[in-house]
Amino acid sequence: MTENNGVPQMAPPVGGAVVRMYCTGLGDCFLIGFRAADGKTSYVLIDCGVWKGAPGASLWMRRIMKHIRDEVAGRGIDLLVATHQHWDHLSGFHQAKDLFEEIDVKQVWLPWTENPQDGTAVRLAEERRMAYRATVAAISRLQAFADDKQRDKKGEIAGVVDHLEAVLQFAGYEPGSTRQDSTEKLLGLLGAGPGTEELMEIVRKKVARPSYIRPSLRPLSLDGVPDVRIYPLGPPTDLKLLGRDNPSTVPGKSEVYLAPGMPHNEDFALFSGVTSLRAAQDGGAVLDPACPFDRWQSQETDNSMRARYEDSRTAWRRIDTDWLAAAGQLALDFDDHLNNTSLALAFELGEGGPVLLFPGDAQVGNWLSWHELKSDNGLTAESLLNRTVLYKVGHHASHNATLKDKGLKMMTDTTRLVAMIPVDEEEAHKPKGRNKNGWAMPYDKLLTDLQVRTESRILRADKGQAAPAAGLSSAQLKRWNEFDKSTLVENATIDIQGKTVTRPLLVQYTVEG
Repeated sequence: MTENNGVPQMAPPVGGAVVRMYCTGLGDCFLIGFRAADGKTSYVLIDCGVWKGAPGASLWMRRIMKHIRDEVAGRGIDLLVATHQHWDHLSGFHQAKDLFEEIDVKQVWLPWTENPQDGTAVRLAEERRMAYRATVAAISRLQAFADDKQRDKKGEIAGVVDHLEAVLQFAGYEPGSTRQDSTEKLLGLLGAGPGTEELMEIVRKKVARPSYIRPSLRPLSLDGVPDVRIYPLGPPTDLKLLGRDNPSTVPGKSEVYLAPGMPHNEDFALFSGVTSLRAAQDGGAVLDPACPFDRWQSQETDNSMRARYEDSRTAWRRIDTDWLAAAGQLALDFDDHLNNTSLALAFELGEGGPVLLFPGDAQVGNWLSWHELKSDNGLTAESLLNRTVLYKVGHHASHNATLKDKGLKMMTDTTRLVAMIPVDEEEAHKPKGRNKNGWAMPYDKLLTDLQVRTESRILRADKGQAAPAAGLSSAQLKRWNEFDKSTLVENATIDIQGKTVTRPLLVQYTVEG
């Protein structure tokens, strides 16, 4: 094994691959090495980011980007993939922008939903901006209610605000940035849009002509690596599936590991104030975000409707904060919609060979759409899943980003299957607003199923490689020992808030062809 600047270079076997998970925390960063025809290593980088709320994020991401730069020195990255527009998948390109600029990139692949020449993609992007602005406006209005009209509900409202801000951090939102004194300041903020658009632009501009990938069972090739075939499975072009984030609510029919409550379709209807704010940007009247009355009504001192509203004796009738639950659902829906635009890729090592599955953070509709793809030679998404030997677990192993029957249960090569989970359980479980126990990542039922199907061959960003579970047969233990020999965990130290922490920098696994 050779080294660049002291970094051991990946040495993929002929017909196989080396998969390196950089342990960013709650975020994705994967470097894959394939043996090129010239005998050298061809590199594919998929995402590079961490959740914005993670302590020491910028310092750690710079450490990781430097490691990547040193690994690929002399060749560069043959293919850079940005799966979708979320901070925890893109932040490193900004946090370590100067280091990233030193890396040569030959190709960039983005999902078709990022194509500025595609009318549907442009419309979807505008709808995402509207959803983001609506949620930001909701935060501002809640804060105004707490400060002005609803002091008795201040604690409840603060919890909702914290919840909304935590979810929006996946889109690059800065907590506390909406604590403005006036609606005019809020209007200026709403025009700024999500910071993740800027992150995606950094990736987009890395090459002269990025490729915008649409789903197909016709394989794409990796230059210089003839044995690797890449199948883009998602995001779907069917807008119904693209917009389907939630699993079925029919008892016993959930496609994932937890059946949700009923979906909320009234999200935008409950934010009529956002429409008024947008109108104000075009010269219309400005609404007071803490009051359900127009300005002309505020100026009418004898307005009987306003007087009745402000009468303390009838305060119990007000519904000013009845939309709190929908505000939280709007933030979650916004987050899920972005997840569902993930560019999901299956890497086939030789025709009919083992498969490496990287679904980004694909949600229900994305996964389901794979099974509707047609091929000329009878290839199906199911056959790719049957041959999957490495699964990058989606969305930090949350409850709703891995399908059961049409996903994990179709990964039937259980003697080889390995799962890589980009998760930081401690960070995920920290209180997030109303979620006192944080987010259920990894989700226990999914983790249990993964342990069974992989025979304990699980690699995690927060814990590296765990010991095999009790009760494995002698044959299973033999396979686990072979897996152990193919695994590398490299630790590093970092100073976080004055405390020196040792944690995995990377977890690496070698896949034989």
